[in-house]
Amino acid sequence: MTKHQPMRACDRCGKERIVRADRRNYCHECREQGLRPIANWMEHGACRNDHHSPDWWWPDNSDPANSATQLALNICRYCPVRDLCLDYAIQHKEDHGIWGGLLPAGRHALAKQRRRHRGVA
Repeated sequence: MTKHQPMRACDRCGKERIVRADRRNYCHECREQGLRPIANWMEHGACRNDHHSPDWWWPDNSDPANSATQLALNICRYCPVRDLCLDYAIQHKEDHGIWGGLLPAGRHALAKQRRRHRGVA
C-alpha cells in the first residue's frame, strides 16, 4: 500500500503536482529536465505578477529594512527561477535592484565567494 503524496506547487514550474521533498520541491517533469535553464526564464519570475510593483525590486536605497524591499525579498524567496535570476545578475554585474533574492551588497559578496572558491581572486 502506497502512502498518499500531497499535491504542492513545484518550486521550478509552479504547477500543482505531486512533488518529492529534497533540496527543492521539484515535480517529476522538472526533475527529469535536470538543472537545464528554463527557456525565457525571466517570463517565469514571481516578480512578473501584475499585482507587484516594479518599484519593489528597484528601491531608491538598498535599505533591507524598507517595507517594499522586504516584500520583494519575500516574493523572491519562493520564485521558481530565483537561482537563474541570481546567476544572471552576477554574470552581468547588475549593481542595482533586487535580483535572485539579494540586494547588490549580497550579490557582490556571493560573487566574491564564488571567485575565491574557483581559485580566481
